[in-house]
Amino acid sequence: LLNYQFEHKQPQIGHNYYRLQQVDLDQQESLHAKVIDLMWGADGNSISIYPNPTRDVLNIDLYSARVENTVVKVLDMSGRVVKQLQARTEAGLNKLSISLGELAAGLYTVQVFESGRLGYTGKVQLSK
Repeated sequence: LLNYQFEHKQPQIGHNYYRLQQVDLDQQESLHAKVIDLMWGADGNSISIYPNPTRDVLNIDLYSARVENTVVKVLDMSGRVVKQLQARTEAGLNKLSISLGELAAGLYTVQVFESGRLGYTGKVQLSK
């Protein structure tokens, strides 16, 4: 069992991309194919959505500096809201999930609002 930990002490506001690179004792390197997109807000909040692409459940990890009323909206490519999740998030790490299984395969926009402010917007690919 291996555990990894990394603290990015000065992330940029907006998108920050992370990927695991492993270097073995014999100096053999391997690069993990999965890239994590972590969105940092000016107020210290961060948001990550995964897996992307997904077949059903989309996870939203939201680190909030304070208690927030959070709304997650999933929009189709014409801009219509096709799914919505409301939650009261606490200070610290919040794990939310939303089922997209009943939607048609395709590209969707995900928006996360915190206390009425748009904190994240991104795309998610739904495959069947």
